[in-house]
Amino acid sequence: MPRMMSIFSNIKEVEKVLELYDKEIFPILFTYPGVHHCELHKITYLSPDYPEELSKIQIIFETHFETYESLTNLINSPEGEEIMKIMAENDIGDYYMYWSEVREIERGHYNPNAKNAPPDLDELSASLESMRKLVAEKCSDIRKERLFIALQDLQTELNFLKLREEDTSEEEDTSEI
Repeated sequence: MPRMMSIFSNIKEVEKVLELYDKEIFPILFTYPGVHHCELHKITYLSPDYPEELSKIQIIFETHFETYESLTNLINSPEGEEIMKIMAENDIGDYYMYWSEVREIERGHYNPNAKNAPPDLDELSASLESMRKLVAEKCSDIRKERLFIALQDLQTELNFLKLREEDTSEEEDTSEI
């Protein structure tokens, strides 16, 4: 099940961010088809050996989608734009987003041969481009810079995955010779 993760740090008032989600973002998000459920993790403890750069994380917000298509459709939708606008207009600290495919394993149901369908990397790249345009149009200059850096990091990771995918397919082609 695909998930979009938002990681928040440097929040001045955590309770205000949680209230913003409850009152403004969730009502929009849960009207969109393909949104399965959300999880909001308010960080309450970090182990002593936690890296310094990660110690500022205060909230992790997960949105679970039924398919990658529903995730990318939300990003490119008026509802997705409205959520990004709300986030840009409010002082919510720093946030970074990524998405992933999650393999859930329940006790007693482990199957080492189970595989999830890989994401469509071209579809994800197109979603990143849509997000770049939205950020350019809707966000303040300070927020734009941070979001563009996060989006560039995601694009770099996607490019790496595409290269790995191409290398793997070339290896399969030569093994048939």
